[in-house]
Amino acid sequence: MPVVPSAKRTRTAISEDIKQQICVYATKPENKNKTQQQVADYFNQQNPGLHIDRSTISKILGKKAKWLALVSTSASKKTFCHREVKYLQVEKALGLWVENANANNLPVSEIMIKEKAFYFAQEFNIQRENILFSNGWIEKFKRRNNIRCYRLHGEANSAPLETLFEERRKLQTILQDYTLDNIFNADETGLFFRMAPNQTLASAPTPGTKLDKTRITVLLATNAIGTQKLKPLVIGSSKNPRCLHRVNRNSLPCTYHANSKAWMRNDIFGEWLEYMNNKFRAQNRKILLLIDNASSHFNPDEHNNQVTEHTNDSLNLSHVRVHFLPPNTTAHLQPMDAGIIKSFKAIYKQHYIRHIIHQFEANVDLKSNKINVKEAMEYVAQAWDSVKVETIVNCWQKTGILPNNSDDDNGIQQALIAQEMANQEDQGGVELLLQQFSSLENISDESLGEINQYLEMIDLTIPTEQPLTDAEIIQLILEEENENPEINDDDKEEHLVISMQEGFNSLKTWVQYFEEQESEEFDMKEIKIFRKYMGVMHRKLFESKTQKNITSFFIPDNM
Repeated sequence: MPVVPSAKRTRTAISEDIKQQICVYATKPENKNKTQQQVADYFNQQNPGLHIDRSTISKILGKKAKWLALVSTSASKKTFCHREVKYLQVEKALGLWVENANANNLPVSEIMIKEKAFYFAQEFNIQRENILFSNGWIEKFKRRNNIRCYRLHGEANSAPLETLFEERRKLQTILQDYTLDNIFNADETGLFFRMAPNQTLASAPTPGTKLDKTRITVLLATNAIGTQKLKPLVIGSSKNPRCLHRVNRNSLPCTYHANSKAWMRNDIFGEWLEYMNNKFRAQNRKILLLIDNASSHFNPDEHNNQVTEHTNDSLNLSHVRVHFLPPNTTAHLQPMDAGIIKSFKAIYKQHYIRHIIHQFEANVDLKSNKINVKEAMEYVAQAWDSVKVETIVNCWQKTGILPNNSDDDNGIQQALIAQEMANQEDQGGVELLLQQFSSLENISDESLGEINQYLEMIDLTIPTEQPLTDAEIIQLILEEENENPEINDDDKEEHLVISMQEGFNSLKTWVQYFEEQESEEFDMKEIKIFRKYMGVMHRKLFESKTQKNITSFFIPDNM
């Protein structure tokens, strides 16, 4: 599946001046060992509006001689002058602090922002006499961090449960302007994607860093009739885990983001909204997105109403309308919470048990060959793809928010019964696999109990965002700065790079196996795609060998 496309912003154009700066930076002696991804990360950090990826850096450096020879025009400097963000640590910490204040329904003034900026500066050992947080700096900070777009959720907006009938009627009125295929709901869920290292069928899990590293946040979204389940978004704790080293991230079944807490953040949510808008604009569809009022979910309409012509921060959501569900009602009105996520997790459990069974049957040591983030994303995508259309439809009907819902509770009650039966079916699949696992040789009751304990952990409601103390904010910033940008996580093994010849041989074997199958599950029409890539690889192998022979032909005899 394609990776989330880069959103088009008004400031993503890269001027000749910035291209020159990139080339100058990359050719400095102290930066020669930096990777292209590190260069991209540096310029993105210094100017969040750029959003440069590694491939763009590669193209720019490919024309390094040209850009270094150019003298930037004054107009280019005026429009796209690259200025480093002063006090980057302070700005990152301050952005998290504002987000936390929003999560706790605390009002934030410019005076408070300035005072907190001085506090974080002191904590990062920046002398007060060396800094000046002027009103201009505050305004730029607010624009760079979309401070105005944070949605405050006060108690006045909370909907008591006795008003559920009224809230349903309001939602039905809003939703009636859209066809069911263009009404979407999205929600995050926390997931312990594997057993903790200290729990690998040996002991119970204990809270702490090791357990945190097994947690990811998964964002799922689907329309009201289950015909369009969007590509899952996964947030891990490592930006460059070993399992993704050398992997083309366009090939991943999930969109991957990371921060040290593996939490949803305002910037990630904003990028996802832009991806949604680009996707449906290309399809010429206008959709309604229902979401809860989590602090990381900001209202783009409120933001855009306050954007000036100088900020260039507008999200320009031309094809996505965001509507927030009333606070304190999501357990009753949000379809994802009505059983869709529960079904997804039950199916993920099945994939995990199959993984464990395969490891045991292959005599693989579970501790040294634990499931990694890449495998987890594959299971996440497969589980999400396996959630039944009937389950999705039932869960939307359960909420009673769709325009076609009857005024009485009969339709809702029928959906409740249908969904309960679906839940039992999902759980039955888990129990069947557990029976298969328990029948394996050398499986003790203790081991079976531990895997059951892990499966129960999957069902836990795990925070996907959480307010931080000032000390935790500082620690978080320092951890992210000290993170190895190349490869980091607790996976011990590198991702093995498969040679073209190895890939060709494996594909050839697979095609032969495919041709020998008589099961209806193997659609012989689909074998064409494998033969197509066999042809592509065969041609590339031929070109590679031909080029090698031509190169050898020109080697002098005396060498």
